[in-house]
Amino acid sequence: MGFTFAVDIMSNAPTSDVAVKFADYVFENYIDVDSKFSPTLWAQPPDVSGAMPHTNNGAEAYHSHLNAEFYVKHPNIYMFVDVLKKVQQTAYVAMNSVSQPARVAKHEREKRVCCCCIL
Repeated sequence: MGFTFAVDIMSNAPTSDVAVKFADYVFENYIDVDSKFSPTLWAQPPDVSGAMPHTNNGAEAYHSHLNAEFYVKHPNIYMFVDVLKKVQQTAYVAMNSVSQPARVAKHEREKRVCCCCIL
């Protein structure tokens, strides 16, 4: 990535001292492999399987999913409110499921007890 930054971006960058200083700062802190915030922290390779999100920007991902809920460019207010309620309900369930301990089926608890007794 560093080579691409140096060749593609810096070849089109302004040559003023301020621009060069800023580009050096960005390269040293975000682009270089040995930087404080290396690309492995903030950039992900594209995922063709669909298992990973398409972006690591939370707001961008939220708006992308929200826009996908509408089938028309300018939905009426009732459709918009229904989608917002659905999004709110999904977020509420997700937050509550994180804060609640996971429920274990009775046969799974018995299996764990038996496994502990064997050991």
